[in-house]
Amino acid sequence: MSFSSLYSPGPSVFMLITLLRSNHTASGEAALCKYLLNSNRNSGPWDLMKRAKVLPPRGDHKYTIVWMHGLGDSSEGFRDLFEQFVMPNTRVVLLNAPVMPVTANGGMRMQSWYDIRSFDRSEGLNRDEDHEGIDQAADAIKRVLEEETKRVESNRVIVGGFSQGAAMTLRVSLPYEKKLGGITPCSGYLLQNERYPGLLGPHARETPILAYHGAVDEVVPLEFAEVGYKKLMECGVKENLDLRVERRLGHSMSNSQISELFSFMSNNGLDCWLFSTLLLEFDTIKKYLSYYTAYAEQDTA
Repeated sequence: MSFSSLYSPGPSVFMLITLLRSNHTASGEAALCKYLLNSNRNSGPWDLMKRAKVLPPRGDHKYTIVWMHGLGDSSEGFRDLFEQFVMPNTRVVLLNAPVMPVTANGGMRMQSWYDIRSFDRSEGLNRDEDHEGIDQAADAIKRVLEEETKRVESNRVIVGGFSQGAAMTLRVSLPYEKKLGGITPCSGYLLQNERYPGLLGPHARETPILAYHGAVDEVVPLEFAEVGYKKLMECGVKENLDLRVERRLGHSMSNSQISELFSFMSNNGLDCWLFSTLLLEFDTIKKYLSYYTAYAEQDTA
């Protein structure tokens, strides 16, 4: 392992590493590695704002959307979508996950918010989760929200995402201490369900949540996602939760879903509107839908 890419230690740290290795204290070296990683977590791959694609507002900045992509995707996968909308006063922050090995994909390196150890859904929500990775990603995204809520009031910020990004949307937004304008997870699921209701923040039961899922989602099955939403309802996140299931929709986003999504954003304060479906060029719609169909097999929760 190369420490130079993670940290710039002084000579004493290098001496300590050498000493640990010479004494074959693997546990001590592992602990030191963890310390160095945590001490530098605010920079490098977890400095999300440096790696984000930001669409600036046209006019006075009044609202913000923070959006997270799914496994193996990037901000580029959603840039065209948000550029199809007229949002003269809205800043759009499209975050990019770091590149990391994903166990379930044979250790292949790709953009991912946390490690996925298995695609097996048989254990439901009580599966082997990368808790450390999930928490690290949540902390990094929370830092983004803290910066964005310095620009506008928190109730003018909407957080959303697709698939793995939708899972992180729930993980970050539900515990958030400030009142958000809305939460929009699409084709996602609940992470770390055993930590609820403890993870719920002071506004989790009142912030509007519009959740979308395809009835025939083959990557994140509807039944799997519903377990998490039922858990939230049991914890009191009920009156503010609107789960919409679209028939014949797989692991993707449909044009009608996109229209409703931005209608939800408009109803919750954002100055944006979708061009009428009749005015959207057919080729644009076809290109957008085919993009998500192509990524359906590799994008997962």
